[in-house]
Amino acid sequence: MYVEAFQRCIESYVARRKVRLSTIVRMSELYEPSYAHYRHIQTLFRRITSKMTVDVLLAINTKQYSQEDKTRIASKPTLTYLRPPLTLAAVLHLAESAQAKCAVIAGSDENLQWNQAYNVPNALTRIGVLMIPVVKMDFQHQMYQQKQWPIWHSEAEVVRQSVGSNVAWWLYTLLAFLPAFPDSAITIGDKKISPGEWADQLGTPTGVDVSKLISYIWPLLNPA
Repeated sequence: MYVEAFQRCIESYVARRKVRLSTIVRMSELYEPSYAHYRHIQTLFRRITSKMTVDVLLAINTKQYSQEDKTRIASKPTLTYLRPPLTLAAVLHLAESAQAKCAVIAGSDENLQWNQAYNVPNALTRIGVLMIPVVKMDFQHQMYQQKQWPIWHSEAEVVRQSVGSNVAWWLYTLLAFLPAFPDSAITIGDKKISPGEWADQLGTPTGVDVSKLISYIWPLLNPA
């Protein structure tokens, strides 16, 4: 079954990265009437759907897909269309029971969905959102990460790939800033860098040495 296979993949990946998973919860479990906080999560769901317009819901579901994909999505059950607000309600519910502010990590094409969370009172104080960035090698093409991509054979190769692309910014976001969360900045060489300082994806903040950044994250790129 797809769900079980996906869970095994997540568990295998985090184990390789030495990340500890305290709990895995399926969203379907939260919406079972037997769930202890079922009434509360339903209240959150109603609150979210009372704020979210049909236009926004359609935009979240269809994103920038082709017309063929949009037609295929339109033929799916209504419950599939409601997955975005169901997900928002589930995450807000879990965040309320956490001991600290939570981080939601999602693909960059989910930005519209997670912006909707901030229409819910107190959501901003409960969750932060990090969009997984898109790595662009040039202005015409974007590279999509496959199972074994990217593989660089040396730090120098990564430095070369960073020239004229957003590779350095992409690596900083995923492999320097995210692992150090909730710290607001990372020290590279003798300079602290926060995401807000890195305004130009194709360049680097003033005083930042790309080679030092790559050295900082190389153990994650090439853990062997």
